[in-house]
Amino acid sequence: MTDKDDKKEITLPEVEAPVGGGRKAVKKVTLEFELEKVLKIAAGALLLTIVGIYGYKYISTFKMPTFGTDTPRIAVMNVSEIRDDFLRQNNLKNSDEREIAKLEPEFRIYTRKLMALYRLNGFLVIDSALTFSIPSSVKIVTYIDGDALMDELKSLGSNENFNEVTTQ
Repeated sequence: MTDKDDKKEITLPEVEAPVGGGRKAVKKVTLEFELEKVLKIAAGALLLTIVGIYGYKYISTFKMPTFGTDTPRIAVMNVSEIRDDFLRQNNLKNSDEREIAKLEPEFRIYTRKLMALYRLNGFLVIDSALTFSIPSSVKIVTYIDGDALMDELKSLGSNENFNEVTTQ
């Protein structure tokens, strides 16, 4: 056998053309790119991506209020110092424990009034025993004379029932 005998001839069946027309024309589509334009677009997209990532990562450092809401201001209160100032104001700093214990309900009412003043001014008050360090932007709660405290509360339009703890 020779190579010519091994090859078989394949014949395709004849297909009739569809009614109403000939065969469909095949269209070739070629895309042409300008290299400089593609590189500019890719560099711009990369730059926007980098700016977006770093902007999202460091957006909290801009200290902008989120969506128009006020952020709470923080104040730190040292309760023992406030108590000492309260006792000193009432001439009981070096007094007997029983006399100091008698003023404890009055000190609690004073503390509630003081906290109401800071709450009305938009402060979140934290006990100094719970803090490790206090940044300079944090306000320190100081003793305010009782009459001056009541005047400030009245000027802010606060109710005068401080015997009950109120939360907002």
